[in-house]
Amino acid sequence: MSTVITEKSSPEKRGKKTKPGRAMRRFSRWLTFLIFLGAVGFGAWYGWVQWDIPEGYGGLIHTKFTWRDGKRAGGFDRELTVNDGLHWRWEKLIPTNLTMHLYPLAIRSVTLSTSGTLPSGDLYLNFLEEKGDSRFDWNLSVYLSYRLRTEMVPSLAGKEGILPENLEDYLAKEEDLIKNELYAYLADYSPETNIADKMESARGEINRLHPYLEVTSLAPDRISLPDYALYEKARTLYFSYLDERNRSLGEMISRVAPKTAVNEEKMKVLEEYGKVLTEYPVLIDFFALDGDNKFGRYTPSDLMPEDLAGSE
Repeated sequence: MSTVITEKSSPEKRGKKTKPGRAMRRFSRWLTFLIFLGAVGFGAWYGWVQWDIPEGYGGLIHTKFTWRDGKRAGGFDRELTVNDGLHWRWEKLIPTNLTMHLYPLAIRSVTLSTSGTLPSGDLYLNFLEEKGDSRFDWNLSVYLSYRLRTEMVPSLAGKEGILPENLEDYLAKEEDLIKNELYAYLADYSPETNIADKMESARGEINRLHPYLEVTSLAPDRISLPDYALYEKARTLYFSYLDERNRSLGEMISRVAPKTAVNEEKMKVLEEYGKVLTEYPVLIDFFALDGDNKFGRYTPSDLMPEDLAGSE
């Protein structure tokens, strides 16, 4: 009995068909490995956060989801991240999970200036006949250098709600407060004052009052303060003058008031007479004949107000 070998069972044919399958499987494995390697490489590169932080800035990271102290957490980091070294964060691999807020850490230098006159200073100088004098004026100008405290930025954002977009407004308000504090702090300044010690003491006080800022230097440019002693004396004299004037005016009013009441009564009578005489002019001739004033109540001199009578 003869054996028939068909083309399907030929070893040569089977070998020719299996070679493309093995090559495809190998290619697929290598492609998968390369894709995996690329994903790992992209994740490793994308997770480095220091690339997002320019020189002179600190990055405060806010995450929607992270693990902290073995618990699920979120919010602001407890410290700033800078572009020194390598900082990789897996939270960045989750879309929209990580946000970087950039805060300037460089020293900021400004000149704080204020000027003005003590309340009612011009009035008191005029009272003293010291017109054009500037002894109640002040003119203060100070160079200030400061920066954000790195360790306090997370608290500044978390507790105070100060983010980079409203940081300039916050710093402007802080500078105005410092300017007013400096004026109050230097109120007792005199040419004999050791200005270097005074500035150093003021710097420490400002750092205490503004915990989110670090004042690095404070130097005077121009300091001109009013004469407070003379101001208090002028103020006291002016109010004493007002009290005396009011007292004298009260006495004069008490003397004149009764006379004024009588004059007002006489003026009312004259008005009534005027109305009657206007309506009945014949009465003028009648009063002229009544020399003894038998019919009239007042004589002209009685009816005339005292001030007008005295001027005759």
